[in-house]
Amino acid sequence: MNYKILNADEFLTSKTIQPEWLINWLANNHAAMIYSKTGVGKTNFCLGLATAISTGKPFLKWNTKESKCLYVDGEMQADAMKKRMKTFFKNDSPKNFYLFSHENIDKALYIEDELIQEIILKFCKENKIELVVLDNLSTLSNSNRNSAKAFMNNIAPFIKTLRKNKIAVILIHHSNKSGKQAGSYANDLMLDVVIQLEKHKNGIEIIFSKSRHLTINPAENIIYEVSKEEGLKLITNEFNGNEIEKDLSVIELPKEESLVLPAQKQSYIGSAVKIVASIFFVFIGFLAYMIGSNK
Repeated sequence: MNYKILNADEFLTSKTIQPEWLINWLANNHAAMIYSKTGVGKTNFCLGLATAISTGKPFLKWNTKESKCLYVDGEMQADAMKKRMKTFFKNDSPKNFYLFSHENIDKALYIEDELIQEIILKFCKENKIELVVLDNLSTLSNSNRNSAKAFMNNIAPFIKTLRKNKIAVILIHHSNKSGKQAGSYANDLMLDVVIQLEKHKNGIEIIFSKSRHLTINPAENIIYEVSKEEGLKLITNEFNGNEIEKDLSVIELPKEESLVLPAQKQSYIGSAVKIVASIFFVFIGFLAYMIGSNK
């Protein structure tokens, strides 16, 4: 086991991995989770994303950096996956897109299995993969998905290993009956980005519930639809219209105040209103007391 404990100056002057952005909200040493209810379109979204990154073409409203992608599928039958892939590939299969299907291995494809981890990591290193998509956490794992301990002990170390090798990871997961991420919220602790996909009256909405390295406005209301002709088609973006984001080479991190999510802003405003109201009622009570004592 190799390790170093550094003082502040040593740490600040030490060499660190410089991330390369694959898309405006995900770098090649980040981990993300994309979740939704069954049938919303998690696989379509991630296939579209992986296809765009593997070709360097824009994805919805964001630019991408052409990078090699490994898509690990633990659920779909091969013929069904072929049909979906053809929707995004058209007649030109991207040379940078690789698929590891559960139907192409003679044992269970569980990512907490050390042998499976070795196979994936070895392939990624040999082929210079920069993005691994794990579809999905329920079918690629035999651990209790509701257990934080099982996730942190069996899956988190593998994700950390991929990230240290400058390989971004996207976990696809299901939501529970209330629409929130299924299982333990401890899963979020090591994630840089968490995206919820939700059905919208005009299509499917992308909701950023977490983005540690914000290069996007978390309040943006991004809606898209699935098109047989175009794959995923951007319908609307209420803040910035339909224009593509700026080039990845000039991404700027936002100011500190923009790191507050809309829900947090609402809670802060609500707390402020309560404090002001309390002060007001205390003042009225004091005033009434003074008037009464002077009579």
